[in-house]
Amino acid sequence: MNWVYQGKELTEIPKGYFGFIYMLTYADGKKYIGKKAFYDNKTLPALKNGKVREGAKRIRKRQGGKLVPYDVISKESNWKKYEGSLKRPHNEKVIEKLVLMLCETKRYLTFKEAHALFAYEVLEDDNFLNENILGKFYKGNIK
Repeated sequence: MNWVYQGKELTEIPKGYFGFIYMLTYADGKKYIGKKAFYDNKTLPALKNGKVREGAKRIRKRQGGKLVPYDVISKESNWKKYEGSLKRPHNEKVIEKLVLMLCETKRYLTFKEAHALFAYEVLEDDNFLNENILGKFYKGNIK
């Protein structure tokens, strides 16, 4: 099953986007809203010979008062097969994978996920399986 965005299947990463906000619908009618990045980044210490790893971007991080070089390697995530971070019984199959919005940056992705969770009132609606928003607001404990 592929992701659907604006009525069309999303099979390739749209140029210029970091990730997306999604809504999953399960066979029992329950829904879940979350976010997913198109790429996974791995940060490794720079090679001792000073060369940048193939396909990596060189960055510097402050460590002990000095800037230390690191290589950031980016690879495509498992977004195509992803079915959410929520653990559900095996008989509870995902029947719809809907992309609500594409986001250009990591920060905007997190902001829009929280925005969607509040907009859909996931903590107040029993049809949603989300248990909290930003680890601060919890289902059953918001009044």
